Amino acid sequence: MRKCLVEWGDGDTGQRTWRCSYYLMCHGIAFKESREKCYHYRCPGRAEDTSVVEDPTEKICSEEGCDNPVASNRREHCSERCRKRMNSRNYLERKRAKVAN
Repeated sequence: MRKCLVEWGDGDTGQRTWRCSYYLMCHGIAFKESREKCYHYRCPGRAEDTSVVEDPTEKICSEEGCDNPVASNRREHCSERCRKRMNSRNYLERKRAKVAN
């Protein structure tokens, strides 16, 4: 289900707030970050905050051509597919180097 696009901002007390820009009934009301829906009965809920700054220390997958972040349960790859692809390429390079010598 599609979520409502909302406008994020900082409230008077320094807390993050959001405003519903879809339903006129709730247009001028600032809601706390912990609240999921506005006052309208058909509100499907607010969309997630897309203005969150990403962590600059986030590691990128070591597979060539893959720009995905490393999965939380992995050390250097975003998925099992990328890990297998890199292992296969390394194996073929070692095999070619052995034949060349």
